[in-house]
Amino acid sequence: MLHLFVWTLAVSPDRSLGGEQLSAMLVSRVGRIEVARTALAVLGCWALVLVRRDRLALLFAAAAMAVSSATGHSAAIHPAWTIPMRALHLVAIAVWLGGLLWLLSLDRSGVAVGVEAQRVSSAAMFAVIAVTFSGIVQTKFFIGEWADLVRSTYGYVALLKLAGLGVLVLFGAYHRYRVMPRLAEAGVVDDFARSLRKEVLVISVVILIGGLLAYIAAWLLMPVSLAPAVEPLSRRVVRSYADRKIAGVCAGLARYFDLDVTAVRLIWVVLSIYPGAIILGVIAYAIAWFIIPAEPHLPMQPATQPL
Repeated sequence: MLHLFVWTLAVSPDRSLGGEQLSAMLVSRVGRIEVARTALAVLGCWALVLVRRDRLALLFAAAAMAVSSATGHSAAIHPAWTIPMRALHLVAIAVWLGGLLWLLSLDRSGVAVGVEAQRVSSAAMFAVIAVTFSGIVQTKFFIGEWADLVRSTYGYVALLKLAGLGVLVLFGAYHRYRVMPRLAEAGVVDDFARSLRKEVLVISVVILIGGLLAYIAAWLLMPVSLAPAVEPLSRRVVRSYADRKIAGVCAGLARYFDLDVTAVRLIWVVLSIYPGAIILGVIAYAIAWFIIPAEPHLPMQPATQPL
């Protein structure tokens, strides 16, 4: 949901969430894909948390990752290769990270930690192979020549991601050959949990670097517009001058969302006089007064009689 919100703001010409922007988003292919994968992710959470249907949640999650693989630079550069490779990349990362989080959620006093650690370790090994293979294939298509790894911004970030992958492989080897054989010893399970948390932190950083790679690829592919940016005033949130009662905050919000100004004022008053919230209502109004710009207006000129 957060990704969809931020993406919608980013692609909106005036950085707003008005009806025109939302309508334009829904008629575009990329916009429909963003909405679809967000809906699938929400359905996956619903199936897992509320109805406790693990297989259904897995189905929704797999569909969300499949849809996600058809967006961004993968859909623009050799999609017949890069879309399947990105899907494999996402699934492998999900298996790897999901296994680590599963181990952290287990009861450390039970005997299942060792058994589950063996299972997760085996799955992580295949995930490493899949991530490495799919990452190499995607990088080859995106940079063209291998020499560009040391001659381009994309190549430098790809090498940084590869270094992070190497650190994760070292974590896995340390856990598999040094920690897991001693899980039955006192205190080793707690050390294992601390090490797993560090590995989760590293893999999160690597995922962020992967997101940066996607941004850099889009930056390199998309042409730069030389036209000056024009911000339409009609779609800005401004404090109303003509219809103000105090500072024009409610009137400005009503105009922006195409609502009745009296209804907006009544809602604000009701929420402000709710027990314990009056101070928050006054503070919120003061903050809105400060951050929302005033509507431009021309001063009234006195009428003059022609001579």
